[in-house]
Amino acid sequence: MSYHIVCQADPSDQFAPRVRDTDTVYTVCIDKPGDPNRVRQSVVEQIAKRGVAPQTAASDLLRLAMTVYSADMGIPRSTGFDSWTRDFVLHLPVTEFDRWYATIGTATDMLMFLTGDHWVISLRQSDEDPEKNKRQTSWEGPQEVPQAVSLFSGGLDSFIGAIDRLEMGERLALVAHYGAGTTNKAQEQSHAAIEAVYPDLTEFFSFYVQPPPPLGGEPEKTTRSRSILFLSLAVSVASSLGDSVPLIIAENGLISINPPLTHSRMGSFSTRTTHPYFLDLYGQLLDALGIGVSIETPYRFYTKGEMILGVLNSDAFQAGAYHTLSCSHPDVSRYWGHSPGQHCGYCVPCIIRRSAMYAARLDDPSHYLLDVRNDPPPMDKDRGRDFRAFEMAMERLANADHQQLLFDVLDTGPVPPADASMYVDVYRRGMDEVRNFLRGSHVPT
Repeated sequence: MSYHIVCQADPSDQFAPRVRDTDTVYTVCIDKPGDPNRVRQSVVEQIAKRGVAPQTAASDLLRLAMTVYSADMGIPRSTGFDSWTRDFVLHLPVTEFDRWYATIGTATDMLMFLTGDHWVISLRQSDEDPEKNKRQTSWEGPQEVPQAVSLFSGGLDSFIGAIDRLEMGERLALVAHYGAGTTNKAQEQSHAAIEAVYPDLTEFFSFYVQPPPPLGGEPEKTTRSRSILFLSLAVSVASSLGDSVPLIIAENGLISINPPLTHSRMGSFSTRTTHPYFLDLYGQLLDALGIGVSIETPYRFYTKGEMILGVLNSDAFQAGAYHTLSCSHPDVSRYWGHSPGQHCGYCVPCIIRRSAMYAARLDDPSHYLLDVRNDPPPMDKDRGRDFRAFEMAMERLANADHQQLLFDVLDTGPVPPADASMYVDVYRRGMDEVRNFLRGSHVPT
């Protein structure tokens, strides 16, 4: 069975493909107020109030990203032929048809790598007025035009990335994304901590994007495609600011390459949200579409702990670090009788975060619901799954040589040959941080 994902762009767009009786149509409406299948979002309004608009190709790309993200959340993986891989046909209206048609292979490869699904992209010419999203440059923000755009997830890495660029004297546009859940609180609080130290140097874009109701009532929880939405929101902002405005992705190398901890997590089961191969394909797509936004990943060869130890303003970092949120499922705290938005302490991001803070001698277990180092979770429970995976990985890697580590790095996807050794090294150092944390040992500083 194939899922036909139909993007309808505006109130006049009534496109409906002919499909087989065995196939299913899932409609995603981008700009159709009141439609039950609409994406609820604040993007256009927030950018427009600054007096600018993204270039047309960036608007087309954001439309693709919103539709893909909606499909990823709206179609359960359990319906795939292997209970994981789904077959998607994406029906996408675009304003610059010829440019999109020339790069359709890159776009398809990018989506397949990112989500682990099968994708076919069917383009059609949009009926929209091409002047509707023509880029404007009359910036009307309260401060000067930002010099760079940085993803601002509300986590530790993007918090450090913002501090470092601001310390270097740049004005930044910080782009956040949130939907249902508690993520927005961490983003607002961590931005407030930034603003307290660097007043009037940031322009904060906090975009609400919530997909239409999912098929079957419950949204898919894996959401592998969130990064393409996040990136495309930031590209929309960057392209509205002028030519050659860089997009900064402040993500540590261990998380970016995300080597599998166990054999069961290899292949498409490993998250690839900022993997270098995905970012390379995304960058190729930007170039082919004529979007003048370059992607910078300055921390790709740093561990999280190294990012903390190297932050350019340690006082600013420590003042706001615990306003940030790194947890995979912060809403789980409500089931423990706590308010939502707290770190669970036992997921992969929480364990890596605590390991990094421990390396910098800043770890405080009171900020986590479960203290995995002093009170390891039961191995037969869900909350012990990631802890056990780290234990198995550390045992497997105890005497691993360079070649074995390289195989792990390449299991999640290709990396540039010139960078392979550096990715192996950051993988080794990142896992050493986790080992030192769980074993209660410190590397001398």
